[in-house]
Amino acid sequence: MEEIAWAAIGLLAVSVFGSFGLYLGLGSRVEGLGQGLGSRMEGLTQGLESRMEGLTQGLGSRMEGLSNRMEAGFARVDARFAGIETEMDSRFAQVDARFDRLEAKFDGVIARMDSRIDSLSDSLSRHIEGHAG
Repeated sequence: MEEIAWAAIGLLAVSVFGSFGLYLGLGSRVEGLGQGLGSRMEGLTQGLESRMEGLTQGLGSRMEGLSNRMEAGFARVDARFAGIETEMDSRFAQVDARFDRLEAKFDGVIARMDSRIDSLSDSLSRHIEGHAG
C-alpha cells in the first residue's frame, strides 16, 4: 500500500509540476503575444503619426498656396482700383475745367446783361425825364 501511495504522490507531483510547466508556458506565450501586440501597435502608431505629419504638411502647403493666390488677387484688385482712381481724378479734372469755362462764359453773359440793363434803365430814365420836364 505504501507503494501505491508513493505512486499516487508521484502522479500527483507530475500533474502538479506539469500544471506549473503548462502555466509557465502559457505565461511566456501570453507575454510573447503581448510583446508582439505592443510592437504592432507601436508600428501602427508610428505609421499613423507619419501619415498625419504628411497630411499636416500637405495641408499647410495648400493653405500657403491659397494665401499666396489671395494676396496676388488682392494686389491685382488694388492695382485696378488705383488705375480707376487715376482715371476718375483725370475725368473730374476735365469736368472741373468745363465748369470753370462755363462759369466764365456765364459771368460774361451776366456782365453784358447787367450792362445792357443799366443802359436801358438810363435810357428809360432820360425818356421819362424828357416827358416830365
